[in-house]
Amino acid sequence: MDWIKDESHYGFPEYKAPDGDPLNSITRQKLPVRRIIILGAGLAGLAAACRLSETPGMEIVILEKEKTPGGLATSISFQGHRGDLGPHRIHTEIAGVQNLLHQYANDLLISRPRASRMMLDGHFLAYPPTLGGALRHFGPFGLVRFAASYLGALLRGGLSSSCRTFEEAMTASFGAALYRAIVKPYAEKTWGMPASQISADVAGARVSAGGLGALARRLIMPEKKGRETSLSEFLYIRGGIGRLPLHLAKILRKRGVIIQSSRSVTGLKALPDGGWEVSWKEPGAHGNLSADACLSTIPVTDLVRFLGASRPDPGLEQTMAGLHYLSMILVFVRLKRPSVGPDSWLYFPDPTLIFNRACEFRNFDPELSPAGETMLCLEITSLPHDPEWNRPDGYFVREACRDLGKTGLVRQEEILGTTVRRITHAYPVYTTSYRDRLQDVFAFLRNSPALLSFGRQGLFHHNNMDHSIYEGILAAECMMEHGSEAPRFWYAASEQFRRLRIVD
Repeated sequence: MDWIKDESHYGFPEYKAPDGDPLNSITRQKLPVRRIIILGAGLAGLAAACRLSETPGMEIVILEKEKTPGGLATSISFQGHRGDLGPHRIHTEIAGVQNLLHQYANDLLISRPRASRMMLDGHFLAYPPTLGGALRHFGPFGLVRFAASYLGALLRGGLSSSCRTFEEAMTASFGAALYRAIVKPYAEKTWGMPASQISADVAGARVSAGGLGALARRLIMPEKKGRETSLSEFLYIRGGIGRLPLHLAKILRKRGVIIQSSRSVTGLKALPDGGWEVSWKEPGAHGNLSADACLSTIPVTDLVRFLGASRPDPGLEQTMAGLHYLSMILVFVRLKRPSVGPDSWLYFPDPTLIFNRACEFRNFDPELSPAGETMLCLEITSLPHDPEWNRPDGYFVREACRDLGKTGLVRQEEILGTTVRRITHAYPVYTTSYRDRLQDVFAFLRNSPALLSFGRQGLFHHNNMDHSIYEGILAAECMMEHGSEAPRFWYAASEQFRRLRIVD
């Protein structure tokens, strides 16, 4: 793992196999890896291909179900505007990712100021809040109430490892008053379930403020370099985040990497002499590809179902039934006005509004919208079993535009056009039982030679773009170093990826 030179790099620990583990057999031969299939051309898969393509003689094939590479880091064009699938920004503390970005995409990077607000009780509050803003919104008695609640939480012991649910963790971290006023409404609206059913891991992964203490310290003194809880500026890709995967794909093709678009994976089978055969389909055709190794960024639930097709396991199927991904409906709204506001993104915890977050692309790159116009993206989240997901696009357009008018940000007559995009796998859902289920899944995958699952969907964890890139680099390193035995090292270290800091 010499390619990444930074203190935040997580090495792979020595693997100690339990008794009876087939990967512990001394007769096992390390499979030389020369031909690799990568499932998915998102940033994680492309980063893995970038690292692998630096090795002479490596043959790499990427299968991507969409027409273009990028996964969630994709941009769309609509009536003269460009926008992303929700707000994307680049910030990383990982030197290896910084190296990759500057090596492959330095000319595309631009620096942008970060601003965001949250709508509470019909008014907008800067988020994270400033002292003046919090005082104006909540008043002195409100701040005293929050402070007293926070001190009470500290006296009761504060946040501890015994907190199992999001509700317990956030109450212990922020105090009950602030939790009920801000955190609970937004979390329950976003995840579509009571906070008591959400794992405490969401508090650690998605809420970076670290409690009211950090919130208060930020009001009166600057944060230390490398310990920021929110950003004042971020990097972005000129022309839209989707240019980054397109640029990487162009470089990879010049290196001989084969990227096959519009090909969905339909099956995965271990070959008798080692390696894997991947079945795929595209409109009007289907086929198979074989390779020495496989790197997968597709949802781990799909991967395990492919592997289990030839050897059904009722226990594993029951485990998988409890792992879900949050889906997302994105309503893009073209507006006849030069700007809605200075915010990169806006939060809406109010349950009477159908969307929970919005972003204005002009504030990421002014060139994304023509003069005199702007475009918003409104996010609506849904669980896979939620009947709302099956409603037609017109329903979401009608409800989102109506609610947008309620916020006071936009007048109905300013709306020039709308379009909708849907994401079936946006975020893994951390229920209180997800960890136990995931351990069983990784135990199953550990016995699949020369096959690694990584990225947000592949490791079933909340992360940022830089983390997905980082995991792609490390997955490539791990496979080249350990060959067929890579899974036992990879999944032994997978828990460490959950410790990567998410900075908003």
